[in-house]
Amino acid sequence: MLHRVAAIGRGDDPFTSASSPDVADDGRPTAWSDAARSAGASWADDAALDRIVQLPWATMPGAATLVSYVSEITVHTWDLAEATVQRPAWDEEAARLSAFYQ
Repeated sequence: MLHRVAAIGRGDDPFTSASSPDVADDGRPTAWSDAARSAGASWADDAALDRIVQLPWATMPGAATLVSYVSEITVHTWDLAEATVQRPAWDEEAARLSAFYQ
């Protein structure tokens, strides 16, 4: 999913250019961190927040798209944490945006 978020931030078509690579289980934490850095870098330019994004289910500004994906990732993080009896260290701003969007 983070590869798709990064593609949207760059202005690429997220459904043709953003595939997740196959990663061995022990490489997942590093792959996730690398993908998160890439996504963050792709949204660093404020113009990405104003860009109109065409998704299969909506057309909206980049800012709304980004908040939607932050919410999606937050909810699924919570789901996985609950299923595996873990407690993630939440980023307060991400959690606030996620709750706001819903």
